[in-house]
Amino acid sequence: MFKKRKLISIMLTISMMLTLFPFAAFAEEGNAVTVTKSDTTTAGYADLASAVSAADDGSIITLNKPVTTDQQVTMDKNITLDLGGFTLESSADQAIV
Repeated sequence: MFKKRKLISIMLTISMMLTLFPFAAFAEEGNAVTVTKSDTTTAGYADLASAVSAADDGSIITLNKPVTTDQQVTMDKNITLDLGGFTLESSADQAIV
């Protein structure tokens, strides 16, 4: 009986210590931009220009972190741009049209 209690207390102690461990510190940085196409497939991209060129009509482009672009980005498709609470900036000599 005593061994069972000791084993259970050790397991509970280990599980409590693991819940306090910051696993988010080891998470991947992730992609800056995510494209969700109309057929619900999702892909990540490092910059806005490559995400826009890969998007189809009806796609949703979502920012996963603040994005700054130094390229001219032309959105000539029916695309929804979801900023997700982040900022989208461009350099002074380029535009997002």
